[in-house]
Amino acid sequence: MTEEYLAKTLKRIYDECQRAQDDDDEKNVGKTLISKFNGLLNQYKEEYPEHTVIQSIEPVDTSGPHGSAHPQDVQEIKLNVLEIADSLGLDTDDFQEPVSSDSLTTINIQQQQSVSQSVTVKNLLKQVDNRMMSESDKEELKEVIQEYQDEIESKDPDETKLQELLNKARDKSPDIALKLGMAGLERGIDLLI
Repeated sequence: MTEEYLAKTLKRIYDECQRAQDDDDEKNVGKTLISKFNGLLNQYKEEYPEHTVIQSIEPVDTSGPHGSAHPQDVQEIKLNVLEIADSLGLDTDDFQEPVSSDSLTTINIQQQQSVSQSVTVKNLLKQVDNRMMSESDKEELKEVIQEYQDEIESKDPDETKLQELLNKARDKSPDIALKLGMAGLERGIDLLI
């Protein structure tokens, strides 16, 4: 059982709970969500036998009449998911809104606009460390960030190489790619993000 698989499943369950709440569909899908969460909780308990917070989380049970799911059961699952994520230091920023893998991020940046906070490699590397992704993906993304930084600081930056690095970063983390693009803009390099 890999950490990455567990983390992705944790986010998926959170997203399904959010969708059920948005659609007022908790009673219909609640039992399925409870079953999925309880199964994942067991996997987490097996993976982290010494982790007191994870071991203290109880399985969710149906609280509606005649064994049916109640909206509060779905909310309890969400709270438990966040508690697990927080206790493991996982980044829960992207839990707030489901992210579709095929969605494109469109952002307009006006160059006249002053960027009050400069994008630094140190900050980006720290953000990568807090991501919910495998260690190998984190290392790959860190290498891309470092290469990108080296390239934009060179005397004659290769825009083709920078675009390739941005694409690699976007595959791993669209928001990190956006920040890299902003770092390029700060140096007068305007790339398609």
